[in-house]
Amino acid sequence: MLESFANVRPWHTNALKSPSLFSRCPSRPFAARTNWEDITVQVEDTLFRFSKHHLMGRSEVFRSMLAMPPGSNEPEGSSDDRPIKLLGIRKVDFERLLQVLYPINAQKQPHLSTDAWLSVLSLSDLWRLADTRNLAISHLTTLLLKVDPVDRIILGRKYSVAQWFSSGYVDLVHRVVSVEEAGKIGLETALGIRRTRHVFEFLRGFDKLEH
Repeated sequence: MLESFANVRPWHTNALKSPSLFSRCPSRPFAARTNWEDITVQVEDTLFRFSKHHLMGRSEVFRSMLAMPPGSNEPEGSSDDRPIKLLGIRKVDFERLLQVLYPINAQKQPHLSTDAWLSVLSLSDLWRLADTRNLAISHLTTLLLKVDPVDRIILGRKYSVAQWFSSGYVDLVHRVVSVEEAGKIGLETALGIRRTRHVFEFLRGFDKLEH
């Protein structure tokens, strides 16, 4: 059974409840009034209903997921009874992605935290939403300046963002890398940072001798 609740977002969520705790007939979920066909998706214990335009238009992964199999009268995602189940996806991450894909104010993007933009980046990377991925990277490039350089290296490597990796690398060249940090960024990277630091120190010493 589903428990409905009203909200003003361009998508609607219905929390899944145990029949023993909630027995009345569920109401149909509210959806944004658009000319685009809606889709119902289940993430953890919640159903989300929204226009499938953005996901199908921008993601080959979702286009394949929503393709109707031969002989199927009701494809997955077409109703509350046959939602597309996104296994292994956190509800909070999916909600953050929807905030960006379906902003309340279409004229501007929502103000999200670093963690929220990382959620958006993670899912857009997973589902090959190139425009959304680039948008998340753009916001995070500024936000991550306040983050530890070790984390910048890890995130830069994970999401293939060279600017984050090089930014963290340069910052670590100017200080000693601890054993724990070396374990996080990898021995090869830690040794590379150490070699680069020694080169800089040699060049600084050589420059002093010249003058």
